[in-house]
This record gives sequence, structure tokens and C-alpha cells, in this order.
Amino acid sequence: MPLEQNGQCGTDRPDPPVRWKHSTTPNITWTWHHTIPWNQLRATWNWMVENADWSSLKAFLYLIGSDNSETVVAEIQAGQLMQRDELHQMIAWQKWNVVEGPGGPNRAPGDDPGEGFEAWSLWGLSNNQRQTVLDVKQIYDAMLKLPQQTQPGNFGAFLSTFRHLRNRQLIMWEPKMWDAVIVGRAPKHPREPDVRSTWRRRRG
Repeated sequence: MPLEQNGQCGTDRPDPPVRWKHSTTPNITWTWHHTIPWNQLRATWNWMVENADWSSLKAFLYLIGSDNSETVVAEIQAGQLMQRDELHQMIAWQKWNVVEGPGGPNRAPGDDPGEGFEAWSLWGLSNNQRQTVLDVKQIYDAMLKLPQQTQPGNFGAFLSTFRHLRNRQLIMWEPKMWDAVIVGRAPKHPREPDVRSTWRRRRG
């Protein structure tokens, strides 16, 4: 079980919600890109559980969409966490932390930071989307400093200033956020290889 009854989160990343639907054009391989990587989300969650920072955990639960943070914390404290699959997915996939973009063969080699932070261009984004990107960077920076925290609740108080993120929507495909590396084309003859379009994140 990736999420244990005591609240500890394992390394397995759950699949994204099936209700999320990708764009239909262009006809490429799509994926959901994390801004804050899964390894950092997991480490942050586990730090709050291991250090019994319950007020911060409640603030984080609110931010990821939980409506019963008091119950979740009580179950973790009792070592009897229920609905673990649902919560596991919520920890991994928040709309405010996800950007739709090209994946697989349609993303330029070396462009995906893997378990690193994904820094996005603000080009083409609405004011709300821009603010979301900036807010998420602040949250990521605070997550990195958690091991030095000495006062329980400080992280939760910080997270509470971003409660507006809870209702933000996915950032869907925005071409201005990406640079086309190769402009693809369909093969002209049956034996000719398909030249795929590839993109990389726009810098700046």
C-alpha cells in the first residue's frame, strides 16, 4: 500500500484522476507535468507526519482539496487511516501544480527535469494562471526549507496564505509556453518515417 495506515507515503506515484481530459489538438502524446515534483510532495507530506506537525498537515490537506482534514489527522494519529487510495492521489495530483504539455516522443530529449522543479514561462497565461505559477514556486521554496523548521505550525501558517489555490484549474495546453524544436509532418510515402513535432519549455 503506497499510503500506510500511519500516514506514511511510499515512493509509488498514483495515476492522475481519470476525469482529467487532455486537449484534442494537436494530435500528439500528451501528459500532465508536475511543477513541484512528486518526490518533493511526498517528502513534505512525510515530514509533517513524522514530526506530528498536525496544523501544517491540516493546512496542506485543505490546499489539496480535502474536506475532512480533522478526521484524516485523527485517523493518522490512531494508525487507522482510511480511504488511503483517494488521499494518495490527492497528495500527488493537485490542479494548481499541473501543466498540460507534450510528452513521450513529442517532448525534446533532456527537457523534462525528472524529479526536479519544472520552471514555466509565463507567456500566454492569464493573470490567475501567472499568479498560480508564481505561488507554486514560493510553496516549493518553503518545502525545501522544512528540515530546518523548528517551530511546528509555521509551514501551515505559510500555506494558509495560498488557500485561493484550492479552486484553481489545470493549466491546459498553451503553445506560447513552449518552443517548437522540430515541426513535424506526416510521411509522404509509406516507407518514409513520420517526422514528429517536438517541443521544449520556453525559457524566460
